[in-house]
Amino acid sequence: MKEDSSILVSVIVPIYNVEKFLEKCLLSIKNQTFRNYEVLLIDDGSTDNSKKICEDFVKNDNRMKYFYKQNGGLSDARNYGLKYAKGNYLVFVDSDDYLEESFLATLYDGITKNNAEVSVCSFCLNDEKGNKLLDLSLNDSDSIIDGRELLRRTTEYENGYSYTVVWNKMYRRELFKDLKFKYGRLYEDEWISHHLYLNIKKVYLIDIPLYHYVQRQKSITNSSLDFNKLNTQREFQLDRINLYRDKDEYLYQLANANYRSWIVSMVYKHKNLLTKDYIKKLQLDFRKSVKVVKKDTKQSVSRKMVSFLGYHNIMVASFLRNLWLR
Repeated sequence: MKEDSSILVSVIVPIYNVEKFLEKCLLSIKNQTFRNYEVLLIDDGSTDNSKKICEDFVKNDNRMKYFYKQNGGLSDARNYGLKYAKGNYLVFVDSDDYLEESFLATLYDGITKNNAEVSVCSFCLNDEKGNKLLDLSLNDSDSIIDGRELLRRTTEYENGYSYTVVWNKMYRRELFKDLKFKYGRLYEDEWISHHLYLNIKKVYLIDIPLYHYVQRQKSITNSSLDFNKLNTQREFQLDRINLYRDKDEYLYQLANANYRSWIVSMVYKHKNLLTKDYIKKLQLDFRKSVKVVKKDTKQSVSRKMVSFLGYHNIMVASFLRNLWLR
């Protein structure tokens, strides 16, 4: 496919049965003050009126391109968009969310003027009616960090989620040359983030809420936890631990500590979802994780106690940890 070097930014919008939200999303992209971009509308097999809405926008704006594909999930739709994107920089927008009109311009200025590989803004959490529920801050602004510092913040910061998600950011296109979203997986952003950022040198931070994340009642992140979701969380945490093992000792220890904390929390809060065999598997995971802790690793007294108790019995550790948190 011939490259079009005149397109600076490709905006990839995966779409699946979002007729209620889609027009607002696409209008917010259409009305950006930054003009040199393309929009790839990836219809992942919608059965509602999403196709008609997309076609109306495509007719009136030649920067918008519509693609229809068989349903394969969010990761598959994003990867499909990556295949056809022509811009030097990439942006991902979820089709039920919307942007401030300066979103592209601000992120583009941030990434180009600072010779960064990624630029990041903070975001607002809104309900389906557009009411603001919360501002999610980066707790840092107009500064440059590297990818490993970003990965540290995803775990250690209260609002670390702001650093994990893919949609409040702009990326150099080449970052995705050999990297794709995991097909068929829940929590797509968590699966890709540690692979994406581990070797990145410059991330530019802009603590201005330019992206509006709509908290839908039926969304994956807002739905109740089931075993499939819980097991997926376990798998991406183990994937992160395995990636860090020989590459960054601090992140490796941090990921292990985070995983032990997760095990104890899940066993207490969601014991009803777990079989005896699965609890045994988590017990073995916990013991294996405790064994990699270095003697000079700084831990709070409560975390040391949980590690000690959890090594012998995660059920007891989870019960006592809950008492301490009351």
